[in-house]
Amino acid sequence: MEKYYDHDSESGVMEAVERFEKMLRENQNFFFDAEVYEMIIDYYKSKNKLERALQTCEIALKQHPFSAELLLEKASILTHQEKYGKALFIVEKLSLVHPNDADILMLKAQIYQYTGRAQEAIRILQEVSIQNNEKEEAYYRLAQLLMQEEKHKQATAYLFKILQLNISHDEAAQELIYCLHLTESYEEGKTFFNTLLDEDPYCYQAWYYIGLLHHHFQQYEDALFALDYATIIREDFAEAYVEIGHVYMNAKMYKNAIQSYEQALKHLSPNAELYCHIAAAYEKNKQFPPAQHYYKKALSESPEWDEAWYGMATCMMAKERWHDAIHYAKKALQINAFQENYWFLLARAEHQMGNVHSSDEAYMRSSEIYPSFEELWLHWSMLHYESGNENKAINIVLEGLDELPDSALLIYRLAAYLIMSGRYKEAFVYLEKALILDFDKHTSLFEFFPELEMQKALYRIIEQYRKENL
Repeated sequence: MEKYYDHDSESGVMEAVERFEKMLRENQNFFFDAEVYEMIIDYYKSKNKLERALQTCEIALKQHPFSAELLLEKASILTHQEKYGKALFIVEKLSLVHPNDADILMLKAQIYQYTGRAQEAIRILQEVSIQNNEKEEAYYRLAQLLMQEEKHKQATAYLFKILQLNISHDEAAQELIYCLHLTESYEEGKTFFNTLLDEDPYCYQAWYYIGLLHHHFQQYEDALFALDYATIIREDFAEAYVEIGHVYMNAKMYKNAIQSYEQALKHLSPNAELYCHIAAAYEKNKQFPPAQHYYKKALSESPEWDEAWYGMATCMMAKERWHDAIHYAKKALQINAFQENYWFLLARAEHQMGNVHSSDEAYMRSSEIYPSFEELWLHWSMLHYESGNENKAINIVLEGLDELPDSALLIYRLAAYLIMSGRYKEAFVYLEKALILDFDKHTSLFEFFPELEMQKALYRIIEQYRKENL
């Protein structure tokens, strides 16, 4: 009799895996039930050991050659390995025997999606949603596929259907709000959630999701009302307290944000993300010692949490401790080198320390990641202007304008550098262009030229332009 393995316990899974691996090591031939093989395959898939999972499938199919579940597992692994032709061959064979099986049809749709046959994938998923009991999963896959095809309005319809079936489907709710934002369908979303609340006024998930919707559309007062109501219905609703904190952060009510995050902490295990939220609220409120305390608590929970290292760096910048800021920024970058803000902070700290070469390199790395970062070009050009290299400063601004041709601030800055270089004719051409783009931002010139005589001269030029053109 085949040995029993507890599918629902980690020890049962590991016992089956260890026995299977012993069989491979000793070149023996143990028998496992098909369900046990599926458990072993799922274990290897969870560890991203796809080759071992495929090998397990091959061995399992020698013992259970007619198992549709094992064949489907094999097709799924081949799909993950991007061997779409082999996967589709298996799925087509399975479809002949099980033409209405939802799992087989959904894998077939997935293969079509990955091979550029989106319309065929949509057709299959629509059939699954009509003919099978797997409506929720079919609707979700349809919504994701339509979003990938940038058909957000159509995706919204399926996301509505999912939440009507299962209001607890958080991923669907989050993606619905994203689609409503892209399609500017705030009222449609509000009507949908209000309809759900008419049916069940004590549905805390619906209150939470309508709070998210209000927040997404910057309706902060309505968001707070809905989220507060969700916590009244369910007092331990940690996610709602966190979202309330986010609303207060965006409303610049930092003390309230701290209180909300701390309330969430009462209902959650300590974690780096929540500690960083609390730290950021203290930091925004200019309370740097408690901000640093919570960033350090985040790092105690998760030393690889790059946002906490970056948060420490921002606190050091605010306290003008440039050397420490460099240290913490480099720590963040060792973990995640693809955040333009981390490089930007490092560049500014190096600039303050007078390390022109290191600063220049960090600005360059930031620009490679996010070239549409206006503030970056202003700071980077200033590094070289202050170093006496006006031509380099001009060239950096021109490079920035290649990315942001309608940035009035960059054009004003270019005009300023050209004036300081004695290239007045060019400067006035760019000055006029900037005034046309955004007249009010001309004040940035006065900040750049603190000398009273220069300010008076510029004021006369700008006033003349205003009288003639505005």
